[in-house]
Amino acid sequence: MLDLKDIISYLEQKDSTTLHFQIEEWINLNEFNKSKFNFIKTIWEESKRNEGYVEFDTSLEWDVFKDFLAERKKKIIQQEKNSSKKGKLSKNNLDQSAAHEITNWKNISSVVIALLIIIGSNFFFWPPLKHLEISYAEKDMNLILDDGSSVEIKKGAFFKTLQSYKYSKIRAIEFNGEANFEIIQNLDKPFTVETKNTSLTGVGAIFKLNTKGKQSIAEIKEGEIRFYPNSDHNDYIELSTGDKYNYDGLDFINLKSSISIPDSILSH
Repeated sequence: MLDLKDIISYLEQKDSTTLHFQIEEWINLNEFNKSKFNFIKTIWEESKRNEGYVEFDTSLEWDVFKDFLAERKKKIIQQEKNSSKKGKLSKNNLDQSAAHEITNWKNISSVVIALLIIIGSNFFFWPPLKHLEISYAEKDMNLILDDGSSVEIKKGAFFKTLQSYKYSKIRAIEFNGEANFEIIQNLDKPFTVETKNTSLTGVGAIFKLNTKGKQSIAEIKEGEIRFYPNSDHNDYIELSTGDKYNYDGLDFINLKSSISIPDSILSH
């Protein structure tokens, strides 16, 4: 389930790759979700701009609004003076327009204040996303995912993914430990397997993945995969059938590279 702290992490760009995709999917699911997110984003941006303020003087804020409307009124009058068109606004109409805007500001502000109270009490509801999650595999397990893909996870592994990919644009998996993956090819819904430090993405492949501390070892049995550290998605390598690489926290190491020794040297 998405929480307010997840949205804040997304806005602060501190979210994981998997969470990033989940939040974007939730935002694009419907206009209601998009409207909620934009509200949160607006409030977050305003709070970032005013981090140094401790007190909120409501009377002072209304004075600011009135000054703003007064300046806008002056601009409208000036525009009318410079315009050669007929049907200029009268002073009375301008006053009514300004009063109407003040009322609108009050209505909008009351909604924002109510929303801030809800957020402050951490009482904001999000539609639940159901997951298949194994926090610690007590034994070796075979899993069949929603798209028909299969995963053989080893004892001690962590595994998490959506129970259904129906409304998802990507098949996102969080994983740590050792497992054999057989991800069915789907060009419309690529997959991502994210570990603590690295991620693998593709449209379908058969591979083995083993994480140990900062290290991630990926062995491709069939297909093609992009392998990259979570800290820099542009620092990637393309793996294909037969490749086996280890990311040690700093760089990629080819575990199947070998140095050929000429026969002339071996004969001595």
